[in-house]
Amino acid sequence: MSMLKDLKRTLRYLKESVDKGILYGSNNALVLKAFSDADYAGDLTDRKSTTGYVILLGDSPIAWCSKKQKIVSVSKTAAEYIAAAECRRELKYLKSLLHELLDMDISATLCVDNQSAIRLIKSGQMSRQSKHIDVRYHFISEELDKNLFAIEYCRTDHQLADIFMKPLVPAKFEKLSAKLLSNDRNVLFE
Repeated sequence: MSMLKDLKRTLRYLKESVDKGILYGSNNALVLKAFSDADYAGDLTDRKSTTGYVILLGDSPIAWCSKKQKIVSVSKTAAEYIAAAECRRELKYLKSLLHELLDMDISATLCVDNQSAIRLIKSGQMSRQSKHIDVRYHFISEELDKNLFAIEYCRTDHQLADIFMKPLVPAKFEKLSAKLLSNDRNVLFE
């Protein structure tokens, strides 16, 4: 019964938001900015976390993801680290694609709202608390050392990836969706 309730709620939202969409303007700056986040142990069945991220080209989203992590994280820092690594993998692909299409190097910044995860990425050194993190995620520290992307802290209330991974109160949902979507029907359908 709850799935039917969720379906009705989703259809109601789609009906009310028919005039919203993603707008790609010609005045967008050619910079990539990514926001990654994780909900620590969000799945109550297997205690795996969910990764959420969105990547913007200028002000417009060009890639986004919401998926369960493959391993169980033993800390919020580990879950955020894994989410950042997954986002960085997609960011790397998009940066390479844009380089091939436009023949220019595009800057890329990854925004994370967890200071401990940022420190772990910057140091690249595993400690007793983080040594369990799967080796496949550690490339992110090497790429930061090579200056292939920048990393910066973003406050949790500015974390755009939240919309992809957890239920939000209506006010926060509207705030985040307004940053990602345009609701100017005239611009969208010209």
